[in-house]
Amino acid sequence: GGQLFALLAGWAYVYESLADFLATLKRDNIVQAFAFFLLFLIHTFLYSGIFIQIGHIIMPFRAVTYVMPSVNVLRSLVYLEFANAVHEPCDDAVGVGKICFGDSDGSKVLDTIAELYPDLTTEDTLHEDILRLLRYGCMLRFFHALIIFRLTRTPEG
Repeated sequence: GGQLFALLAGWAYVYESLADFLATLKRDNIVQAFAFFLLFLIHTFLYSGIFIQIGHIIMPFRAVTYVMPSVNVLRSLVYLEFANAVHEPCDDAVGVGKICFGDSDGSKVLDTIAELYPDLTTEDTLHEDILRLLRYGCMLRFFHALIIFRLTRTPEG
């Protein structure tokens, strides 16, 4: 409960800081800043390493995965979902699209998922990921404040 809230609140803080930063950069055209924000939001989610492995993403889009912390957030979300969960064991996959795990331990299920998606990990990196989000959000807030300071500073003379 609390870990999930902290992770999602940190992620929201980063995107709120990004929106404020882009609005400050494009203060003459706020609609364009909002379009850049939506484009960036979609790219960071699509190219986060969950849907496409990071090594298979072409370089201009791969740079987005290195800049935004979505890879870390989604990795921690998957860890929180599966690490301590108890699943019902099965012998055979029944139905279309079903995956069968032979064990009911959530960490072993997470190991199997990490084999399918190598960018995921079975390590608990939740605290590091939350700190990374806070650092990134604070960096965006610092640049936002710096731009506002430069804009509002009156020339002396």
